[in-house]
Amino acid sequence: MEKNNEKYQVDHSFLSEPVPYGELSLVQVGRLFLNENGGVSEHTHLNWFELTAVTDGEGEVVTNGHRIPVERGDLFFSYPGDFHAITTGDSHPLKFDYLAFWTEDEGLAFRLLDIEQRHPTAESRRFRDGRIDAMIADILAEWESGEPSCEMVETALRYVVLRVLHDFEESTASHAEIADSKRALCYRIMTYIDSHIFSVDSLKDLTDVMNYRYSYLSEVFRKTTGDTIAHYFRDRRLEAGKLLLGEGKMTVSEVAEKLGYSSVYSFSRSYKALFGVCPTGLGRKQK
Repeated sequence: MEKNNEKYQVDHSFLSEPVPYGELSLVQVGRLFLNENGGVSEHTHLNWFELTAVTDGEGEVVTNGHRIPVERGDLFFSYPGDFHAITTGDSHPLKFDYLAFWTEDEGLAFRLLDIEQRHPTAESRRFRDGRIDAMIADILAEWESGEPSCEMVETALRYVVLRVLHDFEESTASHAEIADSKRALCYRIMTYIDSHIFSVDSLKDLTDVMNYRYSYLSEVFRKTTGDTIAHYFRDRRLEAGKLLLGEGKMTVSEVAEKLGYSSVYSFSRSYKALFGVCPTGLGRKQK
């Protein structure tokens, strides 16, 4: 994640080795004050959820190409696989805390997956809860102390996740009406693909997720958007690969494997067809 024009930043990042706290793992926690016209450039979320808690100023959270205005007191919930960026204006620069987590607990994982499916749109993921703001600040303060209390962090992190689940589960009914529209169905398909870009094994998985036959989903998507689901999935998968290679942390082989390609050759051929250049040399030096 590249941060541009920041005034002040506290960043505790454990992306490669998340710190376990009970059934939850802390992936990162930090605070960022942006300069005028600064921002966080677009990057991908891997297998973690992230909360952005705006503490002051105004700006936008950009998720999968959709710009969501945020201001002081707003929270935004990001999903695994999101394409994520943050921008700020020049009159009231954005200040925010952030916290990312993951869980191996089947019960919590199921409830979080349910949130993804019931609240797919970027617009539905902005909310407010002062208790979550306070707990994120407490977790950050523990890490800034130099000797974070495992008991304190575990309790606060669990509370944050339970509050998120409560807030979204309580508001599910207000979003139920969007499921009937064909345009909204297409948006759900695109959002699901965007959020599961690293884990979709087959587009036929959409049948179980959307509760419609794949042939029906394919027909509605083509007639509504003028594109095919397969074409959309291919482009978004390659765009994710381009971002990963641009970060310079993975080899071309690693990115191809991460995206589920059968071989580096298959990935490289598709990449060149879309972007006009080969991916070789964009990531770390290949082993």
